[in-house]
Amino acid sequence: MAHGESQQAALANANQAIQFWIDTVKEFGDPVPKPKGERLMLA
Repeated sequence: MAHGESQQAALANANQAIQFWIDTVKEFGDPVPKPKGERLMLA
């Protein structure tokens, strides 16, 4: 979940959270799953 003053800010915060998660998974040596399905975007 991400919040922001605008839709653009919320999406930027969500992308940052995703990147933090990916960095953490890689740090622990776990595989990063490949995206599947269609992209879902709600706002």
